[in-house]
Parts: sequence; structure tokens; C-alpha cells
Amino acid sequence: MKKLGITNANIVYNPTVAECYEYAMKPEHQWSPDPTVGPNTITETGALCVSSGSKTGRVPKEKRIVLDDTTKDTIHWGEVNIPISPKSYDIGK
Repeated sequence: MKKLGITNANIVYNPTVAECYEYAMKPEHQWSPDPTVGPNTITETGALCVSSGSKTGRVPKEKRIVLDDTTKDTIHWGEVNIPISPKSYDIGK
């Protein structure tokens, strides 16, 4: 990190799952000044749930679009716009 000019003493490199949970559940990390961001929680299945608010972004290479008669010739298919079948889309509902 120092080679990149990053000298923040608060950086945690490759934290364990437990460390991520502990950090996210600290009282000072539970609320945001952004009213669209909800508190961090642990779901009934044990998953850590973190809200990013109304400005939620996506990882571009995880974007899927249903490939059908409407989209087959109107979408620029490639690394970012990855096709998914209507059946696979319905499974995720």
C-alpha cells in the first residue's frame, strides 16, 4: 500500500468474515447522514445486510439482460450487457 502512496493507518487488508461483521455492526457504522441509507443488519439467515441507499451501483460484469425478441437486436451484447434467458430471469423472482 505504501508503494501506491496509501498511508491510512485504518486500512484493514483481507479481513476475515467475522471482522467484516464486527466492523459493520459497530454503532458508529449503523447510520448514515444520507436518509436513503438504512442501518446495517444481520438477516435471519445470518447474512450481513448493508444498505447503500438510493445511489446503489452495480458491478458492470454482473449485469444481465433478458435476451428475447425485444432485446436481441436492440442491446449491445458483450462483456457488460450479458444475456440471460427468460427462464433464468423468472427463477430469480
